[in-house]
Amino acid sequence: MNKKYDLTGKRFGKLTVIGESPNKKWGQRLWVCKCDCGNTVEVCGGNLKSGHTNSCGCINLERIKCLSKRKHNVYIEHEDCLEGQDDKGNSFFIDKEDYNKICKYYWYKTQEEYWATSYAMNGKTKTIKLHQIICPEADGKLMVPDHLDRNPSNNRKNNLAVKSRRDNSLNSGLQTNNKSGIMGVSWSKTENKWRASINISNGKQRIIGRYDFKIDAIIARLKAEKEYYGDNAPQKSLFKEYGIE
Repeated sequence: MNKKYDLTGKRFGKLTVIGESPNKKWGQRLWVCKCDCGNTVEVCGGNLKSGHTNSCGCINLERIKCLSKRKHNVYIEHEDCLEGQDDKGNSFFIDKEDYNKICKYYWYKTQEEYWATSYAMNGKTKTIKLHQIICPEADGKLMVPDHLDRNPSNNRKNNLAVKSRRDNSLNSGLQTNNKSGIMGVSWSKTENKWRASINISNGKQRIIGRYDFKIDAIIARLKAEKEYYGDNAPQKSLFKEYGIE
C-alpha cells in the first residue's frame, strides 16, 4: 500500500503548498497552493510532482507578447460578468475576477470560434486560448477545459469544466455535415443505408450497424449510448422519446 505523502511546505515552481484541500478531483487529492503572484489555487498532487502545474497560470501570461500592440479589447461591465469585445465587435464573457489575468493582452476570435492571443517564443509565433488561462489546471494533453454550453465565447468559470479528452468529446455536439439531426447517425450514399456509430475509447469509432430506416439507426445509437456512457450519455434527453429504458 502506498504511503500517504504530505506536500505541505514544499515548493513547485512558483507554487508553495499551504496544505491539503478537503476537495478531490478525478479521485485525486488536491493541494492548496499559494503562487508567488499572490493567487491561491487548488492543484492535483500528481500535477505538482510531475511538473505539469508550476504556477497559477501567471507563467503563461508572462510569456505572452501580443503581436499587435496597438489593438486592445473593449470591456463592458455587466451585473454578474464582463463582456470583452474585439475590433470587429465580437464578444466573449468572463468572470470579473479574471479581468486582471487577461486585460493586458489582445484576444481575437479564431476560425474554430475560440478566443486566443498570439505571442512570440524562440522566434516562432504561438497562440494560447482564453479558456486555458482561465483553467490553468488543464494540461492540454490528457485534461482539457470543456465549455458546458458548447459556446466557446462563454469563458466564465461556471461554464468551464476540466475533463479528459474522451469526456470532452461527449459534449462535442453535431458535426456540421450531419443530416439526420442525431449525433452518431448518418446516411451512407455508398451503402444506401442509415449508419449508426459511436466513439468508445481513445477516439476509436465503432460501427453499430446499418439500417434501412432512420429510426432503427437512431434507436441503435441511443441504446449504445446507454450501454457505453450511462448517465453521461450526450443524448440522454431523447431516451424517453425513443423508448429507451
